[in-house]
Amino acid sequence: MKYSVVIIAFNESKRIEKLLSSIQGADEILVVDSNSSDRTSEIAKSFGARVIQHDFEGFGQQKQFGVDEAKNEWILSLDADEVPDPALWKFLEDQNEEDIPFMAWYLKRYLVFMGRAFRFGKESKDFQLRFFHRKHAQWTTPAVHEKVETKARTGVLPGKVAHYSFDSIDNYLGKFNRYTSLAAEDLVNRGKNRLPLINFFLIPINFLKFYLLQLNFMNGYAGLCWSVFSSIYPYVKYSKAYDIRRRQ
Repeated sequence: MKYSVVIIAFNESKRIEKLLSSIQGADEILVVDSNSSDRTSEIAKSFGARVIQHDFEGFGQQKQFGVDEAKNEWILSLDADEVPDPALWKFLEDQNEEDIPFMAWYLKRYLVFMGRAFRFGKESKDFQLRFFHRKHAQWTTPAVHEKVETKARTGVLPGKVAHYSFDSIDNYLGKFNRYTSLAAEDLVNRGKNRLPLINFFLIPINFLKFYLLQLNFMNGYAGLCWSVFSSIYPYVKYSKAYDIRRRQ
């Protein structure tokens, strides 16, 4: 079975090598690079990847561009900070295209944050639809939280994917600022609003949800930090949306 691994990247020289070195059996590795200023492109080529430079238009748009440019119909779409374990590659290597039962498949993903692999809570079992036949699925294009949509029956791939999304707290807060800004713009564009006081009083409720109900207290200090940051995310994005409307 031939398939293409499609990866989008921007200045990922510190992380992409771990993913590229894990890949086994793929017919093509395609990296869509948003004009990185570091060694991302050079590293990708050293692993035999085909690199296409493409101006960033949005996460979903960038990923769909890679899907459209791939040479194979079957696509495994990954981010540069995601590393599948050998069980996934072995499963794909053993598949026959004529016999594969589903046109779209979910990956089981877990977060690695502050050096800790989350084994408990929502972030320890995050299902992402990433392996699919491109005639039966495509990426959505919101400002944030893009996903693959399909009407086909879906399965779940064996193995797990480690998600090394943040190198440090500083790196996390940089992404936090960027994503809340994009989410705020999306809220404004969709006309969604919420009273500021409601967002404020939801912070402790959100914290209890993330820390206790979602079992992040079992993930040590990293789980505590994740719960604190996650609990204020809605407050920040709605506050930014309020500020955008105020300045219009």
